[in-house]
Amino acid sequence: MSTISALGSERFSTDRAELKWLKTGRSFATCTLKLTNNILGSVWGLLACKCIILVVSALDIYLTVKYVEFLPQLELNPIGRWLLGLDNGPECKLQNAAAFITAKFAGNVLVLAIIEMLAHCRFRRVGFVAAAVALFQILLGLFMCYADLSQ
Repeated sequence: MSTISALGSERFSTDRAELKWLKTGRSFATCTLKLTNNILGSVWGLLACKCIILVVSALDIYLTVKYVEFLPQLELNPIGRWLLGLDNGPECKLQNAAAFITAKFAGNVLVLAIIEMLAHCRFRRVGFVAAAVALFQILLGLFMCYADLSQ
């Protein structure tokens, strides 16, 4: 087959694909959304999102335990401050942060259980839910590691 005929047949196949695209009546955004949903909604996509959530949650709890003495000054979440105040006296020790750490752990388990329940019920957008939570966790992890709170 000559180069000219190969290029011609390649062009013909591209034209056929464009015609097929036009026949379906789907826009590029719709096809991209469907492809993204297939990737995120797959078993491997959900597993990746759940692993990201677990790793950042473990990092969060690790940093909480490591810097427990400084938690009253470092914690920015008002609900977290309230939970710290439940067990806290004038100084913060590990046993004084029990409600806070328990709430963090229970929240992580609840989020992962809801994602798993949505996947089990075959909710069509479970991939987007898991990806949104994973993205939020990534941003939270970056904030925990790189934020300058000395100001």
